[in-house]
Amino acid sequence: QSISPRYLSPEEEIGRGPACWLWDYLRRSGASGFLLPLSGGADSASVAAIVGCMCQMIMENIPIDAGLKKDVERVCNIEDASLIQT
Repeated sequence: QSISPRYLSPEEEIGRGPACWLWDYLRRSGASGFLLPLSGGADSASVAAIVGCMCQMIMENIPIDAGLKKDVERVCNIEDASLIQT
């Protein structure tokens, strides 16, 4: 089945690009999370927004991507990611 391309606004690309990189790094490294030391400044707010974007993209795609579901189960150390409420 073919997938139609989705064109993002520049703002969406700014949020989703780093968010995808963070998830890919987490998935490939075998780590179980990130440590985010947040000070409350503008940089910390940007990092928190990017991580939030990563979490939203993951939650939107768990129901349709079996590979993603397995990765979430490993990273979160849970048996069934479909039980996570979206």
